[in-house]
Amino acid sequence: MKSSKFKYFFYLFPLFACNLMAQEQQVLYQSEIIQNYRSDTLNYDFIANLSVIDTSVTKGDVKIYKSRLNNLIKDLPEKGNSKKRETKRIKKIYDLVHDALFTKYEDIAYFPQIFNEGIYNCVTATAVYAYIFDQIQVPYHVKESPGHVYLIAYPNTYNIQLETTAPVEYGFLSMSDSEIKKVVDQLSKMKLVSKEEIEQKGYQEIYMEYFFGDGDIDKKGLIGMQYYNKAIELYVEEDYESALKFIDKSLIYYPYAPSEYMKKNLSFLILYDSEFDNIETVENFLDIFSELKYEEDFDKHDLNYYLYKIVDNDANDIEFLESSLNVLSQFSDETVRSHCELFLLEDILRKYLKQDDLDKCIFYGKRLLKNNPNSRMAKDGITYAVTNTLITLPLSEQSIKEIEKKEEEFPFLKDNIRIKSFRAFTILKLIEEAYISKKITLGEKYIDDLELIINSTDKTLMVNSEMIAYAYLVSGRYYYRHNIYPKAKHYLSKGLEFSPDNKDLKKHLNWTIEEMN
Repeated sequence: MKSSKFKYFFYLFPLFACNLMAQEQQVLYQSEIIQNYRSDTLNYDFIANLSVIDTSVTKGDVKIYKSRLNNLIKDLPEKGNSKKRETKRIKKIYDLVHDALFTKYEDIAYFPQIFNEGIYNCVTATAVYAYIFDQIQVPYHVKESPGHVYLIAYPNTYNIQLETTAPVEYGFLSMSDSEIKKVVDQLSKMKLVSKEEIEQKGYQEIYMEYFFGDGDIDKKGLIGMQYYNKAIELYVEEDYESALKFIDKSLIYYPYAPSEYMKKNLSFLILYDSEFDNIETVENFLDIFSELKYEEDFDKHDLNYYLYKIVDNDANDIEFLESSLNVLSQFSDETVRSHCELFLLEDILRKYLKQDDLDKCIFYGKRLLKNNPNSRMAKDGITYAVTNTLITLPLSEQSIKEIEKKEEEFPFLKDNIRIKSFRAFTILKLIEEAYISKKITLGEKYIDDLELIINSTDKTLMVNSEMIAYAYLVSGRYYYRHNIYPKAKHYLSKGLEFSPDNKDLKKHLNWTIEEMN
């Protein structure tokens, strides 16, 4: 039993593989046709570009479509020599083509369906007549109105209008009155039209003027309209990512204002539903908002909505946040760039503080201060990192220099009680070492430094007062032993200010006074 199933799988596998290869070749064919058009927008294969909206269409299919059209052209009547004759001929051509190709009208239809099922709409039918008129050298204009497209043959002379569908049947999807109002209100919000214009002309006229202009389009616009219709179809199905891909293809052929508008809305819908767990989404966020104007189209609350999606996703580690920061630092608008950087820098710093990565805390604290010199979080983060770095250093002159270096780089550290306390603690150790090694001048300098720290702070140092008293004892005792009694008395008395009951200080002070007397 197992053997037969295994054998059956290998019978099917070549068919499966062949189907996959065929699908890949068809997608590649579509890409090839579109790329060829982008390389030369004047000399391109009109029929092929119309056909590859269906990725199952092959080069052989396009050849068949052209053959059918060219055979039909051979049987068309000759050109007339008067307006009446030519008008009659155009009408005859219209009927012959319609009867030969068009069987059933549907709102949503695509070019290959004409040849496979006889299904058409005004876009695909107009495209057929445009191709035929090009071949028989009949001048024409493609005309567009909301939800409809048609041809005018001999626009500068006979002005013969060809309605490829009944006027009430639209092959180019249209907006309702409520949708038109919503779009125009958005244009007003974006300051592309004024409220006065809307009041004067009304929503319908403003919509017509902004999106359609004089209504004449190039025939390649018909290719773009197909992709636009497909995008609308996918939009209704809520497949926004696929819809956006078709809108992008639509814009390759036709810079159609509704396509631009829909692209923006689709992008927002995709962003809104995105988890922001990959850098491509962050790049998409950058691209979309870069095309908008801050405070006119969006504000900081809109930015924050998406920034929170980045930082609140548990799947996003610090490296992802750092990559997102690099992406959003590319905003050209300084206010938007600064806002995004501050938002992400604070979260990155917060995470490095939690990890106790002191070097990273200082690095991102500095970046945060550059964006906002008054950032409390940046100062707190740097202070935490510096103080926790200092406590790992030996109690030496080099540590004092390191403190001074940090205070010069970050002036706000000078008033930090922990930094002052560590400095004082280090100096106490250096005072003892100086007097033990009989470096008296250096010892006195350290005592002056200690007193400067003590006198410059309103807060109590985080140093035991007995330790301070001991430093004065060491110095006072040295001067007592070397018969320098005035200095001995001075330092021993200072020590008692910190430890009034210290027996050693009292004893040496009494001895000093006795010797002085």
